[in-house]
Amino acid sequence: MNSSAFAATAEETKSSGNVLGQALRPGDVVLLTGDLGAGKTTFTQGIASGCGCADEITSPTFTLINEYSTAQGRFVHMDLYRLELQDEVAGLGFEDYLRDDTILVVEWPDRLRNLKPRKAIEIALTEENGGRRIEIVFPGAN
Repeated sequence: MNSSAFAATAEETKSSGNVLGQALRPGDVVLLTGDLGAGKTTFTQGIASGCGCADEITSPTFTLINEYSTAQGRFVHMDLYRLELQDEVAGLGFEDYLRDDTILVVEWPDRLRNLKPRKAIEIALTEENGGRRIEIVFPGAN
């Protein structure tokens, strides 16, 4: 199943993420693509809220990985923007985060190359008409 939405504001972007977050379960992986400033972290804030995370979600651009607790388990937010080589991603222990007790959201998943999980929800955010187009592709969708 594929889905598409338009968010005119940052709040609408966050709200769209919240709806997805409510449907996620531990073990799910979300891959977010989009240019700088496209709303990936804002969307992630909504996902985390929908998952029941009460913490303030900030961009892990410099720390690369932020971990939070939810009623469902761990919520992990990765930002791979600063990494260029797959070895750097592997050095983070990326595969250790693919766990049944973790919801994992990855910004800049192109850095994963062949480490990219096959059963991931892929989301592309693009700027359009002053807002954001949110395209969601669920695993197994054509």
